[in-house]
Order: sequence, then C-alpha cells, then structure tokens
Amino acid sequence: MQRLVKIISTVFILVLLPLSSRVFDFFLRFSARSYPTTPIYDGSGGPILIVSSSKNPFGRYQVEILRSQGYTSFKAADITEVEANPAMLNNYDVILLGQMKLNASDVSLLTAWTTKGGTLIAQRPGSLLYPLMGITSSDSIADNYKNTYLLVDTTAGKPGAGIVGQTIQYHGVADLYNMLPGTTSLATLYSSATVPTSNPAITSVSIGANGGNAIAFAFDLAKSVVLTRQGNLAWAGQSRDGQTGPVRSDNLFYPDFVDFDKIQIPQADELQHLLTNIILLDNLHRKPLPHVWILPRGLKAAIVMTGDDHNIEKNAGFTGTPSRFNDYRLMSKDNSPQAVEDWKAIRATSYVYDNINLSNDSVIHYQSLGFEIAFHPTTDCANFTRTSLSNDMTSQLARLETKLPGMLPPVTNRTHCMPWSDWASQPKIENSLGIRFDVNYYYWPGSWVQNRPGLFTGSGMPMRFADSNGTLIDCYQAPTQIPDESGLDITSSINTLLENAINKGYYGAFVMNMHTDTAMHIGSDQIITAAMTRQIPVITSRQMLTWLDNRNGTDLSHVAWDNVTKTLSFTLITNAHNLQVMVPMNCIDGELVQVIENGTPVEFSIQTIKGIQYAFFPGSTRGYNYIAVYSKKSR
Repeated sequence: MQRLVKIISTVFILVLLPLSSRVFDFFLRFSARSYPTTPIYDGSGGPILIVSSSKNPFGRYQVEILRSQGYTSFKAADITEVEANPAMLNNYDVILLGQMKLNASDVSLLTAWTTKGGTLIAQRPGSLLYPLMGITSSDSIADNYKNTYLLVDTTAGKPGAGIVGQTIQYHGVADLYNMLPGTTSLATLYSSATVPTSNPAITSVSIGANGGNAIAFAFDLAKSVVLTRQGNLAWAGQSRDGQTGPVRSDNLFYPDFVDFDKIQIPQADELQHLLTNIILLDNLHRKPLPHVWILPRGLKAAIVMTGDDHNIEKNAGFTGTPSRFNDYRLMSKDNSPQAVEDWKAIRATSYVYDNINLSNDSVIHYQSLGFEIAFHPTTDCANFTRTSLSNDMTSQLARLETKLPGMLPPVTNRTHCMPWSDWASQPKIENSLGIRFDVNYYYWPGSWVQNRPGLFTGSGMPMRFADSNGTLIDCYQAPTQIPDESGLDITSSINTLLENAINKGYYGAFVMNMHTDTAMHIGSDQIITAAMTRQIPVITSRQMLTWLDNRNGTDLSHVAWDNVTKTLSFTLITNAHNLQVMVPMNCIDGELVQVIENGTPVEFSIQTIKGIQYAFFPGSTRGYNYIAVYSKKSR
C-alpha cells in the first residue's frame, strides 16, 4: 500500500506542470552555476599573511585550510613578493610560513618582524630559522620520522586544550628537534600510536618584549592535511585491495594508511582546529580575531543525501528518483522555498545516467522544489586515462543535456563504479566541465571497512583537492562516508557520526549514497530519522557547494582593534545564508560584553569550540559594520 501511494503521488505531481510563477522564481534561484567569488589561491586581505614558495605549492594550500576553518581575513604572497617589498609585513599580525628554503636576508626580515610583536607559524622550518624558533637539530640516530603520530598537549590554557586527547596521525616527514630554554612543546612526536619520543611535534617560544611568538611545526601541516584526506601519493594508480573492477580511492588508503583504531577521529580536522587555536591565542596581544562558523545556523553537522539511479525501475514510466523525492517531501515538515533555503526541508541529489528514463518536465519540476538531478557518468567500470575519462564524461554529458535540456548544468558528480585511476585527473576534468563537488571517495569495500563507522579521510568537511605537488584544484573532495554497499550498520553508523559531531566536536557534512534505483530505501529512512531526531539538516550536494562557495567568499575585512576603548571593529559582506559570525569572548585583558551591528546591539550566544569560548551571532547578507565591545579589567 505504501508503495502504491508513492506511485500515485508521483503521477499526480508530474501533471502539475506548468509550474506556478512562485515556484518558477524559486527554480531560477537554483539555476546558476555556483562559482567562488574570490580567487582560490588568495584572500581579500589581512590580518593574516600566508607566505609560500612557488617551488612548494603545498605551502599555498594553507589558504584552503584557513577557509575551511572560517577564516577569510587573510592574504597570500610568494616569498619573492615579500623579498621585493619587505614593508608589506607591517600590515599583518600573523604569518603562516610554508615549508621552503630561506636565505639569511629572509630570516633577518622575519626575525625583526616577530620581535616587533608578530606571530610566526612555520611549517617544517629550515635550519636558518632554528634560532628564532627556539630549537636545534636533534642528535638522534634518526633524522626524522615519517607518517607516525603525535599527541597534543591538552593542558588548560594551551592551544590544544580542546583538541582530542589521544595520539593522532600526521602524514609526511617530521624533523627531530631539541628545544632551547624557554621553548615549550605544544605536541609531542610518537614513533607509534603508543610510544612517545623525546622530540616535539610543535613548539612555541616568546620573542622580544612586544608579545612576539614563533611556532614551529616539525612536519608540513598543509601537506599532512592533503595526504591524510587524499591518501598515499605513492600508491596512486595501484590496485591493492584485492577487489575486481577498477582501481578506486580506497586503494590510496588500503590497508593501513589510516589507523582504524582512530577511524572516528577527524585527524586532519583536529590539526586544523589546533592551528586555528594557535592563531587566535597567540595573537590576542594584538587583537582578538573574528571568523565565521563552518555551517549555517551554528550547526555542528549536516547530511548530504545522495543516491545513484541506474535506470533499473521503469514501472509506470519512471525510475526510482521521483518516488524517492516524493518520499522526502512527505517526510519534510515544511516544503516551502524558505524551508529549502534554510536547510529545513529534506532534499537530496540523484546521480543519473545519460539515458535516464525521466521526462524533461519532471526534471524541471523537481529542481524547482530544491532537489538536485546530476550526472552519473560511466567508464564501464574500467580504469581510465585522463584522455579517456575526459572523452567519456564530455560525450555522456552532452547526451544527457540533449535529452534533458531543462536540467541545471551539473556541478556535482559521482562516477559509476567510482574509478580513481590516478591521483587527481578526475577533479581536474570535473572542473573543466563546471563540476566542482566530487563524492567519489568511497568508504568501501566491506571486507576492509568491517562495519566500523568513521572518517577514513580523517576529515568531516569538504575541502578542495590538491594536485600531487600541492597545487589547489577548484573542486571539492566530499567523501561518501556511508554507502549502502559497504556492509555498514547504517543506523549505528549515522548515529555515531552525528553524536561525535555534536558531543565530541567532530564536525562535518557527511555524504551518504542511498541508491535511488528504488522508491523505498530502509537505510535512507534510518538516516533521516537520526537526522530529524537531532535537528540535523538533510541537503543536496548542490546546496552544500553553494554554501561552501558563499562561506569561503565572505569578505570579513577592516579588522581593527582599539586598545583604549577595548573595541574590535570589522565589516562583513557575504552571500552565505544563515551565516554565523564568531568573536572570541576574551581579549588579552577583558571579556566581551556587547556586539553592535550598524549602531544597534545584537544578541549573541556563547559556545565553546575546541576549548575556546566564542560569541556567535548572525552575519547580515546586506553588508554591515560590526563592533565587539570588551570590558576593561581593573588593574
């Protein structure tokens, strides 16, 4: 009976065309491709400066790390630009220095800047920087460690106070340091998950009398984040998992690049949160730094619901997609355009073949309701070359667009069988076709997963891919964390991810693949029940991409501090709907008492994020000036 109701509902909806003018207007809001509004390699301005070298593009990947953490007040420059204009450093409070070879003049310049009160955070600094960083080279038999572990110091008052208190993985090479007197360890290197070394993973030392700080990462944080998320570069193109079919993304991790004892911890994200804490706390002597929250409305998690439709169910002239979408509408408490925009209506993406048995009118209709119908290309489950994949995707996309001219240009993708034949050809080709959100990284096969819920890429948030040399690719990697074909207990898995996000700070936008081949899907229902119980939204891939672009394109600028009145001022321009601004509750010697938006006080809530208290308040999309007022502590 339930299935019959769904079929009748689908047929009824399909005859409601043409659409009303209100629905059509809503459809137009979804019709444009989503593109970033700021250059992906740069930011809109200070007070943070990222300095990298063209010889090591991984250093520039720090722009993506800052964006993923909600920091948009930064600028990026090559070391040659700094050498040509040393005075530019005076415009910044914090420098994130990528791994590179510096000359004596560079070191002298950075030393002088830090001594004046700057905060220098260096990734695997060269030996010329050792005196400034308060470290010396270890005389250990081993020169370095590679792909091992570290333990963050979670002592109260330190940047790691809110970070996970167990060993986590880093990837890449870590140099071995000894610390000079006055230098402290923020994290310790481990030679295994349980065996500590005497060497620090991250050090900090105060410089000069003006509050300067020098922080050294023994490993390259940016490269570690990329490798943890994308896998072992040395294994690219290898078939390692013993499975038939094409090489898939799991082969970049199989069997032990990810420690399954740590599988629930977003290890790459925890290191990025630690960097955020270091930046914030070590810059308090200059000013508290505002940024924005990672998800709308202060949400700790979101479900990106997707399904692959292989054109199997052809009964009554339709496939599984319309019936599944109708089911989601029935499960939603509110299906209004506003509810869709607010992420309060249950919506999903269906990835379809180029011969999908859907009418053009049907596609237009469901798109107008906020659902996404996107591209499901196929290589016939074979490995690809860059040329063959480009040809397959281009020709199939052309056929799909001819068949369904009303379909919005696809901006997200899952390829049938999830082939991943090399390191980064797929996101490059996707980007060339206007597709900028990839869900092909797949938590599979079941023999490897063994019903262990978690985050096999060490991350819960979509971030852009990097090429093998670290160069940014303008396509987001959004791993499918819960497929319906990996033997996972779906109820247990989704409950674990959501509870960890809410209670442990393992935040994320978690991608599902609940195949849309059929109208009914028990796993899909279980996920939605878990989400609704916790008031977690269920959205499309396109909705997530739009949010990422608008959040990352937020212009939070003109950040200024008045130490006499204890006021922090800044301007905000954003297209991100339901954006939440975060301002630290504490300055160096005071506590936040008021937030003023264009002259009018606004309410704020107080939340502790990774050990630091913030005031959260809505950021206006109209472009406003803000003032955060702090109390003056009596001396």
